Amino acid sequence: IYCMTLRTVLRIGLGRMRLSGKAGTCRAVLAGAGDDAAAVERRIVEAPWLGIKIVERIDASKMSEDGLDRHISEAVTRTGAEMILCADRALPISVLMRIMEVAEELDVRLKALSADFEVLVNQAGLSTDMLHGLPFVHFPAPSESGTWQWVKRGLSVGTSAILMVLLLPIFVAIAVFVGLTSRGSVFFVQERIGFNRKPFRMYKFRTMHNRADREQDQIEVQNEAGAGLFKIKQDPRITLAGRLLRRFSLDELPQLVNILKGDMTLVGPRPLPWRDFKNYYEEWHYSRHGGLPGLTCLWQVSGRSELDFHSMCLLDIYYLRNQGALLDLKILLRTGWAVLFARGAY
Repeated sequence: IYCMTLRTVLRIGLGRMRLSGKAGTCRAVLAGAGDDAAAVERRIVEAPWLGIKIVERIDASKMSEDGLDRHISEAVTRTGAEMILCADRALPISVLMRIMEVAEELDVRLKALSADFEVLVNQAGLSTDMLHGLPFVHFPAPSESGTWQWVKRGLSVGTSAILMVLLLPIFVAIAVFVGLTSRGSVFFVQERIGFNRKPFRMYKFRTMHNRADREQDQIEVQNEAGAGLFKIKQDPRITLAGRLLRRFSLDELPQLVNILKGDMTLVGPRPLPWRDFKNYYEEWHYSRHGGLPGLTCLWQVSGRSELDFHSMCLLDIYYLRNQGALLDLKILLRTGWAVLFARGAY
């Protein structure tokens, strides 16, 4: 209650400062079509305390999807806008992703009204900015992230080193359990695709029998996750020990070594194998490789295996554009909860 009251007081105070001219406004290019764009434009004009000034309006209905991002880029450059407002729920996600690239290249903020992101707001707990009752997803300018990447790297390495020491008895117990219940190596090493699409060797405790890779093609028709991802709830290749380890994500613990090596970080998009990488079906899917892959991520605490590949990519991209200390801490805390209750795990 105290925090909500403080935020309200600060918002009112900032609004009054903007009305009096003591606080600056943010120049924005508004792109959209239909009732949503008209309602947002009207709201901004009627509410100067929001601190937004529309310097150019682009009607998305009067141009091709391929040319919309180019027109927005030209408008931002010409007007010196500091923010792009996309108010068009009918805009295809592929076009919105190109606009997001424009915002990143020009180092400006993006607020987007998107039907694709809107369905994930409640499920993933995405923070939104409300304009005229419409939920806009916020993507800050790249320069606003500051030095977080350097701090994050140090924290990830330090935390991983401490966890490896503290969890050593559990590592040994799992290794013995895996070795006694099935033949083969205790560890499973597989090439995964990481930062900037570069492959690396990722470590896990083995949860499948030795012929698992060779049997992949035989059970491909049973895939339940759709294109771009392979998941089966009752995968016949999983061993007895593997089912228990996967239920509580204990098979992922060896990836602490990957973090120490610099291949991964604590929080980031999960690294996928070549099979899944080759099945990406939209160009914007590759944007999820814009940061180091993580031991946990936003979609793992938002349903994990219950999400389809399209939603996973959206959440990965949202995280990469919004990552920071608070979001990372939130994901780590929710990871503990999701693992404890095996939410979406199989």
